[in-house]
Amino acid sequence: LAPGDTVYRAVNVANTGSLDLRYAISGQTTSDTKNLSSVLSYTIYTGVAPGPCSIGNIGAAPAIASNKTIGLASTALVGNKANGFQAGDRNLATGPANNEDLCVAMTLPLATTSAFASASANVTLTFDAEQTKNN
Repeated sequence: LAPGDTVYRAVNVANTGSLDLRYAISGQTTSDTKNLSSVLSYTIYTGVAPGPCSIGNIGAAPAIASNKTIGLASTALVGNKANGFQAGDRNLATGPANNEDLCVAMTLPLATTSAFASASANVTLTFDAEQTKNN
């Protein structure tokens, strides 16, 4: 990435179980000594099919997380993984047609200095789900 670049990745969240669910998303990074993860910014959009997401064509898709920095410790991005309904949790009914296309955008801000040249970082997104029935 060069300063000002954004890369996009599609994620499909599907409920293949027998009960309705709700989920939350958190992220965690590992970074080299330059701490690249401290400057990367993430936005998650919903309703963007995999093809348009991969070329950055998000249109007017709503963001469910905007300009988040993911740290070395687990960072909440969407909803909350605590048991029971929490603000921002995403609901998915059961069944083959019940899934949600997400588009994750990672941006290296234009103001990033050359101090981060040749730096690297890895990000892991975790999707915590729970059944909604009696919960």
